[in-house]
Amino acid sequence: MAGGVRLGRVASLTGMTDRHAGYLVTLDRNVREDDAADIVKALEMVKGVISVKPVVAGDPAQSAERERCDRQWRDALWQLAHDGPGRDGT
Repeated sequence: MAGGVRLGRVASLTGMTDRHAGYLVTLDRNVREDDAADIVKALEMVKGVISVKPVVAGDPAQSAERERCDRQWRDALWQLAHDGPGRDGT
């Protein structure tokens, strides 16, 4: 990731901008394939989208679960910093 930041800084200094080839969208929960049809259709309707491929839950090669855990951890840390520890000390 640090390399990407460096490239972004160099590009901004030279007046060039980075090009995005795609995005990884992580859902907040696992969705059954038959229930996901509307989500897939909506993503396909976004201008410029040429492909929407599902990430199967439990596939260790994919990072969706890791992204969710990271998000939960960041949310909990922010809540702790904002509100302080709860009554039980957590």
